[in-house]
Amino acid sequence: MEKHALETCPLCGEPFVCKVNNIQKCDCSKINLNNEELEYIRKYIEIRLGSYECVCVKCLNQLKSQLPQHLKEYFYKK
Repeated sequence: MEKHALETCPLCGEPFVCKVNNIQKCDCSKINLNNEELEYIRKYIEIRLGSYECVCVKCLNQLKSQLPQHLKEYFYKK
């Protein structure tokens, strides 16, 4: 049985199991993101938290659901 780190999501404060050492089994790897979506989410997390950190699947799904409008604003204002 593999052991993974119990983390606290820096966005919502809820506990989650981080499987960064075995990303294929991590819940976040089941969320399909294209390169632009991934770039936006990484930058959003870095700006909001001051560094990039893993977040829980609930927050990742929430960020993805907010992407269409935010992506337009982010990529077309450059």
